[in-house]
Amino acid sequence: MAKFLDLVDLFAGESEEPEYLLRRVHNFVRDEIKFGWTAQFDLADPDYTLAVGRGHCVPQTRLFTSLLRALGFDARMRFVEIKRDILYGTFPDSFFALVPERITHAYAVVKLGDKTLNIDSFITDPQYFFNARSRLLGTEREVGFGIHRDGRINLSLEEDSFCQFADSAMILKDLGLSDCLDEHATHITKIAPFLSLASILKLSAGLVSRLNEPIEEIRAPAVLLESVFKSYVRPGSRPDLSTLPPGLDEYHQQLS
Repeated sequence: MAKFLDLVDLFAGESEEPEYLLRRVHNFVRDEIKFGWTAQFDLADPDYTLAVGRGHCVPQTRLFTSLLRALGFDARMRFVEIKRDILYGTFPDSFFALVPERITHAYAVVKLGDKTLNIDSFITDPQYFFNARSRLLGTEREVGFGIHRDGRINLSLEEDSFCQFADSAMILKDLGLSDCLDEHATHITKIAPFLSLASILKLSAGLVSRLNEPIEEIRAPAVLLESVFKSYVRPGSRPDLSTLPPGLDEYHQQLS
């Protein structure tokens, strides 16, 4: 995968329009970085995340905001404490039992003109999201498998876009804004020490693979967005985008 500075040059060369660049970066991170765990966990920098093509909320938000700042945006990370419930189903049971009740979540705060947008809809790739959502809707849980049942993966330029932090009631504590991860490293280590054992996980690719098994199992069934889209739209009809599952309106625009 391209390196960070190469991506900045690529995106900058495509357009100077802020709306285009914000959507371009959002869709790149969402589509090219798979949701999952890596050997560096929260400590992964943008180049590492690009190299492995995988990450969760902290490294993906770090990559997303770093790309936007390099393109001239006012974009920062916001850290909040939430319950671990959203991670249900993303770890083997034996590991999930070790995750603290309160974990750190990160999302992006981006200025676009006179609007401030809060965004984490780039965190789960489409195939994972639709499979995870199908599982979640089969339960009575509001959150689990790394998503919120009201989450979406399409970006709105008018309002907040969340696939994970879709309900402000999830917040247990606001840890504030930051331009970089370093300022909040103490929060991450204190609140989620299990997720910050980078020095140990670096020694064991097998352990990282084991951690990702539940996520890969969810992602495995092929989700053809065209098939999902067609199940909601009658042939020859003009679709009402408001009736589509979150994320499919963007797919329809690609077809148009």
